[in-house]
Formats: sequence, structure tokens, C-alpha cells
Amino acid sequence: AKLVKLAAAGPAASGHAGLQPSIQQCLGRLPQLQGCDVGDLTWSLATFRWRDEITWKDIGSVVTQKRDEMKVVELARVAGAFSVASHRDPEMLTAIMERLTAAPSSLNCWSWAEFLLSLHWARLKPDPQMLKAAADVMLTDLDALKKLKTCYIMAFVEASLSAGFFHPRM
Repeated sequence: AKLVKLAAAGPAASGHAGLQPSIQQCLGRLPQLQGCDVGDLTWSLATFRWRDEITWKDIGSVVTQKRDEMKVVELARVAGAFSVASHRDPEMLTAIMERLTAAPSSLNCWSWAEFLLSLHWARLKPDPQMLKAAADVMLTDLDALKKLKTCYIMAFVEASLSAGFFHPRM
């Protein structure tokens, strides 16, 4: 956990040279990291626009394997980091989607929006049941909904249209 926080706090030097040692140590221990640490690491990498495809594939593989051990919020956070970094891992997102379907109320408006945007960018389509669960949460928190960026709202609307889903409160 300390190593992940060091990587997250490291300077964004050109070419990531300042982060390289911390990141490499974290990645070497990736399977042993706790879910929240995996989330912190992926957000750090996304924030610093980490482009190494092998790193993202490794993280996606570990998250897919740890899906049942991680909290739903942690899984959604990792998916959000992948979308911020413009990386797609359909296998990981499918595994996360299955887990979210089992516990949809454990996410808030922002988490659902980030996850749906991740699915949109990965060209995966959520089923109507998942969209209903997301809409139920998102449409009950109107203050958060008003603060969402247009890309999040458009991802939700496009997913709804392609699934033939329409929530009565929309």
C-alpha cells in the first residue's frame, strides 16, 4: 500500500522516469495488492497517461482474476481508470459487469456513469437489467446527475437506446 501511494504521489516527469521505479515495484507485486491499492495504482497510471500496453493488460488480467475478492466500488473505479486512460479490456469489463449485476445498488451516480462510459468506449453493451439498475441509482441523485459531464450522460443514453431500454423517469 505504501508503494502504491508513493507511485501515486510521484512526479510526472517526462517519459515517466520519476515514476518508473515505484511503478515497476508495484507491478511486480500486482497479484498481491489489495483491491483498493489496485484502484489507486490504475488511477495513478491513468492520471499520468501511462501508455505501456503490457502494464494495462497485466492489470486487466489481475482484476479479472480478483473480481470476486474486490469490492464492487473498487471494480468500478478500476474500470473508470481504464476509460480515463483510453484503454480497453473487454474481458475485464465483462467480468466486472457480471459482478455489478449481482450488486447494483452498491454504486453511486458517479460510479455508474464512469462504468457505463468504460463500457461505451470498449464497445460493450450492457443489458437492460443493468441499465435499469444504473438508472434507478442515477436518477435518484439529481444533484450528482446535474454535475455529470456530457460524455457520461451520452454514454448512458446511447447504451439505453442500443439496448431498447427506456426508464420512465428519463
